[in-house]
Amino acid sequence: MERRNINEAVAEAEGRALDFSPSERVVYVKTMIAYVEELQTKGKTLDEIKVEVPEFIEKYKYLFEMITKEGGYDKQNLKTMLVLLEKMKEHEDDKGLSQHQASVIVGKKLSDKYIHVDDVQQ
Repeated sequence: MERRNINEAVAEAEGRALDFSPSERVVYVKTMIAYVEELQTKGKTLDEIKVEVPEFIEKYKYLFEMITKEGGYDKQNLKTMLVLLEKMKEHEDDKGLSQHQASVIVGKKLSDKYIHVDDVQQ
């Protein structure tokens, strides 16, 4: 598999049209996260939850793994990404963010949280 640098990946993303409806995707993802969390609250095991949401796991494997990992997950980062996805819907209406702009914002937030914090601590 060929490895690309970040500039090549961004250029490719900018050149592609969205292959999904951001508004439909964000509704689906939020609904499924709420459902998985509800199942967890009811005491369902991971295997029982997997039986309930196979399509979600197929489409969003890493998101599913993140929200079901032992010890929880960073809900604020997920909330930020979902808000940006909603703003991408607004871009379809010429008011919000492009896919590229949303990607840059997410990358900056993750960089600030995980890279620059580590630089300070070392």
